[in-house]
Amino acid sequence: MKDLKEIRERIDTIDHELVSLFQERMDCAREVAEYKKGKGMGVYDRKREEEKLVSLSEQVEGFFLKRSIKELFRQIMSISRKYQYQLLGTRDRYIENYFHQVDELTIFDDTRVVYQGVEGAYSQLAAEKFFGEAVDNYHVDTFDDVAKALNNGDADYGVLPIENSSAGNVEGNYDILLKNDVCIVGEVIISIEHALIGLPGSTKEDIKIVYSHPQGLMQCREYLNEMNVKKISVNNTAGAAKKVLKEQDASHGAVASERAAALYGLSILERKINDRPNNSTRFFILSKKRQYKKNADKVSISFSLPHESGTLYNILSHLIFNDLSMTNIESAPLRDREWEYRFFIDVEGNLRDPAMKNALKGIREETADFKILGNY
Repeated sequence: MKDLKEIRERIDTIDHELVSLFQERMDCAREVAEYKKGKGMGVYDRKREEEKLVSLSEQVEGFFLKRSIKELFRQIMSISRKYQYQLLGTRDRYIENYFHQVDELTIFDDTRVVYQGVEGAYSQLAAEKFFGEAVDNYHVDTFDDVAKALNNGDADYGVLPIENSSAGNVEGNYDILLKNDVCIVGEVIISIEHALIGLPGSTKEDIKIVYSHPQGLMQCREYLNEMNVKKISVNNTAGAAKKVLKEQDASHGAVASERAAALYGLSILERKINDRPNNSTRFFILSKKRQYKKNADKVSISFSLPHESGTLYNILSHLIFNDLSMTNIESAPLRDREWEYRFFIDVEGNLRDPAMKNALKGIREETADFKILGNY
């Protein structure tokens, strides 16, 4: 049996040779980048890489070594691509063509903001928190109508709830960002304190049916289960309050804000009924204009990937390699492609940063359906 010191010395020698060969390989990658730049070719050639991985794995015996060789060279190829993206330059015409940097968002005296729901909705509170209480705001029936108003030029900005700290994503709202030519230009977080409200003179014990938005019902699930009431979903929390007022039935209540209760002349039967005390909702501020502020510090992107081992890891490595921090990731299955998924990712940074440009260039080339949702 060889001495451990002798074995380690041999490993050190091999590692030294590997480093030398790796440097030689990266020199070749540089030459490839120069050739592709001259020919206007893309960096990523998936078919060639997959064929090469199979060929390399066939040079060793055993399942473990075959899989290891594939993993080793998959990472080497990934690093090679990142190097080539850098060599091709920090300029990104995709960003230059589609996004415009501004000092501040354009807000005039007659700027209009659209939100879903009715007066007293949390979306209205979000609009007023972001733009000020004096802003001209109006409501529409559905979240899709928010995007439609922007597309039609009826509003300058729209407010869209995207996720709640306790109930998760607002179902379907990420799809709105994909289906419409709108851009995220800001975000605002509203503390959500739900109340149980009812007709004047009614009591908590009178309530048998409770209306609210699905998110409102989810955020107060434990409280409502203890009440043993029937829960009915409506389009909006403030709309639930309005419905209670309209029906004039003392056995009907709503989960909504205290502001909605005051607005519609209803009584607060119990305050702060959220299951979690720290309950907040994140809202996106949308615009038809693809603009981002000079001091914007978060980029949201979307892309799809096949359901294959290592695909997401390889894409996220572009962020790691460029020292970028991911703050959020969501996934959703693609309706028209079995076992393929769309991902929504938030990354700290600005579109003008060279590191961000380099990372997004790699992600864009190595994924499908890539879209920058906004920088805010």
